[in-house]
Amino acid sequence: MKLFVLLMGFPGVGKLTIAMELSPLLAAKVIDNHWFNNPILRLLDDDGTTPLPNGIWEYTGRVRQAVLDAIVAYGPPSANFIFTHAGTDGDERSLRTFEQIAGAARQCEALLVPVRLLCDEEELARRVATPARRERLKSIDVQASGEKSRRSQVLDPRHQFTLNLDVTLKTAEASAAAIHHHILSIAAGDFGSLQSNRGMTGQIEIQYALRNEAAAISELVQNTIRVSNAMDYPAEVIERVVGKFSHEAVLGLMENRVVWIARQGDEIVGTASLDGDTIRTVFVSPMAQGQGVGRRLMETVEAAAREAGIEVLRVPASLTARNFYARLGYDEVREVLYGQERTFLMEKQIA
Repeated sequence: MKLFVLLMGFPGVGKLTIAMELSPLLAAKVIDNHWFNNPILRLLDDDGTTPLPNGIWEYTGRVRQAVLDAIVAYGPPSANFIFTHAGTDGDERSLRTFEQIAGAARQCEALLVPVRLLCDEEELARRVATPARRERLKSIDVQASGEKSRRSQVLDPRHQFTLNLDVTLKTAEASAAAIHHHILSIAAGDFGSLQSNRGMTGQIEIQYALRNEAAAISELVQNTIRVSNAMDYPAEVIERVVGKFSHEAVLGLMENRVVWIARQGDEIVGTASLDGDTIRTVFVSPMAQGQGVGRRLMETVEAAAREAGIEVLRVPASLTARNFYARLGYDEVREVLYGQERTFLMEKQIA
């Protein structure tokens, strides 16, 4: 079982320290978020307290993607990895970073285990002021740390294997042991003991979409494109494609296609459609990716196509989704370029 562990928490919580304790327990390589940040931050006059320019994170994101691409292309098949991420809930850039790492996990067919490291405000302020942090170009702003702790929450990806771990009174060794136990429980299939730590829970149901669900489908698709596809396409392409999935546009598509949704409780977390012999509009919420939702939708669409007598199914795949379809048995027929939008026509014999 290949493993990606993602340690998430505010600056100063001890992500790297815990990662170093956890590494020998999992025989895993540690990839700290400052691996991605510091090559860029070293170019600035950063004192650890002055706010950094917002645009700088676009460059660190490119470094992160290059490292993840190298892992996917050249990482040993049995290699485990521990990543760190200072993600904030409700922040689009934080979610995009999570999706980058989750995407690499999917491509490597690795088990992704997100861990939210929580700490009370006073202890976090004490830790963030440690002088050794400055040597690694880490934030040492105690005031900013306190404000963030009061006003924000650590990113919650609502993934089924998420562990919420309060490390306020825990040593790094004890924290690593708790994470290790959590991972062993997952590997053993002891999901009942993990229920309180899960993010999105509940059975996935695949249903035909109703017209009164068009607005929710539109919101799901647009958000997924902006988050999941953002690292593969320029912003102008993203916004042009997003514009094709307004509420009114989705209503129009439902007139001419069979549309399904994946529902988890009261929430729509995925959608797919069949247009003749072509699969279209397969999207899964970033919060629900990696949980088998996309595969369940594809199985439903393929079953409907077989029942309709279709022998070969086609799908226009984005650069982001190309590997997903390949794992399901779809072969690439040709590449299609529309300006800066690069897609791939893929097909699969189903009968």
